Amino acid sequence: MLRCSLENQDTQTRQLQDAVTNVEKHFGELCQIFAVYVQKTARLRDKADRLTLHLEQGLKNFADEFVKRLEAEVIEPLKAYGTIAETELQRATMDVTRITRHLEEITDNFEKQKIKDIKTVFSEFITIEMLLHRKALEVYTAAYQNIQKIVEEDLEVLTCPLRKDQQIEDDDKEDEDLDAIEDKN
Repeated sequence: MLRCSLENQDTQTRQLQDAVTNVEKHFGELCQIFAVYVQKTARLRDKADRLTLHLEQGLKNFADEFVKRLEAEVIEPLKAYGTIAETELQRATMDVTRITRHLEEITDNFEKQKIKDIKTVFSEFITIEMLLHRKALEVYTAAYQNIQKIVEEDLEVLTCPLRKDQQIEDDDKEDEDLDAIEDKN
């Protein structure tokens, strides 16, 4: 009977050693997976930063080119007429003023639309990410609960043989005590 108890302890010891080995192996793999996930998330964040910078630079370049074009195609030719076409110059100046106001309205509308589009795109992106993380949280919650159950079940598996061995030892002790009482009688 003592031999059976030692064999159970050896079995339990091997099971514990196997469990520790598996944890060490799989935790290393988990660390690598999380490291890759963090790197990909950082790259995504960097790409979003570059997108915003490119958009801002593109709008600035557009405005600079537009002003240069106005100066070269409208203002410079008008300057050439000087005093000869002063009336035409005044009309052209008014046209330029009107065009400038119109350009400002177009620019304002463009900026408003840009901001609206950026908000929409990022809102959609964030919504998608939130849905993804909500689902991931559900999966992680279920996994966590299952891990908690496994720990309790493992405890039962490990302690059950010990309890059985203790019960057998207690039963044997009772039998010996009863035999001793009967022998006295």
